[in-house]
Amino acid sequence: MNAAKEQALAALLTCPTIREAARKCGVAERTINGYIREDAEFRQAYDENRQAIIREASERMTNAFSSAVDTLTEIMNDKENNAATRVSAARTIIDNGMKLVEVTDVLQQLHEIRACIEVTRR
Repeated sequence: MNAAKEQALAALLTCPTIREAARKCGVAERTINGYIREDAEFRQAYDENRQAIIREASERMTNAFSSAVDTLTEIMNDKENNAATRVSAARTIIDNGMKLVEVTDVLQQLHEIRACIEVTRR
């Protein structure tokens, strides 16, 4: 990959939009979009780097999850907090707990579907 593409890749990974990335590295948006659509090496590097960033963020969130639940639980259980604060903490725990259960169930179903597909292919 040439230097211009490497600069474009770095800009894409640090800027929130393609427009800003294009400005940062001094090329047209159309050029960056072309790299993404038409250059397999560029697209692969972009996808791999994005996935690495997402994995890192996910790991950080996972590591902070227990502390966040502990904090919300403390707020919920602290009788000195007003009722609205305690209810808000409880609602947050319940809402996010339900989302976690739903996602876990969907992932389990997906795993089972994939297993069935693999058996069928054999």
